[in-house]
Amino acid sequence: MTSTDIATLQMRPKQIPDQSIPPADFFAIGLEHVNASRANNLGLVYDIEPTNYIRCLCGLGCTNAEGGFITKKGSKMLIKPIAKSELN
Repeated sequence: MTSTDIATLQMRPKQIPDQSIPPADFFAIGLEHVNASRANNLGLVYDIEPTNYIRCLCGLGCTNAEGGFITKKGSKMLIKPIAKSELN
């Protein structure tokens, strides 16, 4: 997904119609009207691994049975837990 514009150069809302002619919402606009210069600035990029999610689940009080179901491993949740606010 990349950046799009929701206003014209005169800062008026774009009147992009959907298939039934009324103005389209954000979901209908999609990626059809790409602003290529804004696409170069990706904003936030999260560097996260599955282990971080598992550690967060431990911090939320996930049991060994629940953790094993999510990770598809029968192993116990023996890794160091983190708070949800620390999840990248």
